[in-house]
Amino acid sequence: MHYLLILGADALLALCFVFQKKYQSIAGTSARATLTFNAFAGLATLVIFSVLTLCGVYELQFSVFSAIMAVLATGICLSYMVIGFKLLRAGNMPLYTMFLMTGGMLVPYLFGLAFLDEAFSLLRLLGIVLIVAAVIISNTGAIKPTRSQILMCVAVFILNGFMSVTSKVHQINTVYNPVNSESFIFIMAIAKILLCFPVAVMLTKKASEKFGSCVTRSTVILFTLTAAADSASYYLQLIGAKSIPAGVLYPLVTAGSIIFSAIAGMLVFRERPSRNQWIAMAVCLAGTCMFI
Repeated sequence: MHYLLILGADALLALCFVFQKKYQSIAGTSARATLTFNAFAGLATLVIFSVLTLCGVYELQFSVFSAIMAVLATGICLSYMVIGFKLLRAGNMPLYTMFLMTGGMLVPYLFGLAFLDEAFSLLRLLGIVLIVAAVIISNTGAIKPTRSQILMCVAVFILNGFMSVTSKVHQINTVYNPVNSESFIFIMAIAKILLCFPVAVMLTKKASEKFGSCVTRSTVILFTLTAAADSASYYLQLIGAKSIPAGVLYPLVTAGSIIFSAIAGMLVFRERPSRNQWIAMAVCLAGTCMFI
């Protein structure tokens, strides 16, 4: 049952990519535009969960431990996002994506083996190798990176990995009274607003532009849709993190996001995958099957 929840999380994550791409076609891909997007998406998440709480659907909780972990996770996310902008300006999106996705998978896998006493499985190790191969195949043809860009890629790899580890550690902790999954998302939304809004405003002043230039009727709809899909996806991942080993959960998230994002690209944007991308999806699917 939990594996089906993760597949649902992957499908919702692909929807987030669709909404983000729609937003980028309107507001661009600058750091200011993306931070504004995240800030307003956090605000939309806050509103959605507040309404659900008032309607009695959720019961929000608070603990100092969860607040610290939420701020830490959001700060890590913001850090690799800023580094990612520098890579994207150089046209290295494939390289950035490859390190981002593999870091989010391999670091928690190794963490689970080293610190959570998760069982080693040769079949699952082979599955990870296949998923990594799929990511590399799908990103062939990237611009040759400089030394500084490689260092930034390594930073992205580590940071996204620790983002996953932070979520896992929060969910399995039984000592410091962690809050429930919906409350953790609510606190992360507050942290996202507090961290993203000031930086977005600062960048706006530096660029001598109006802060509201990225906020239109269309983008507000996209903020709301992204907040709903992203919160639901992360909520399902948090539920899975309670019972599914890190060495299984994050490879499934990585592989599923590759496959569902490709399907979404074909259905929504009429994108035609290249031969390498078809091969990557087949290899990725084979790797995913080794975890189920």
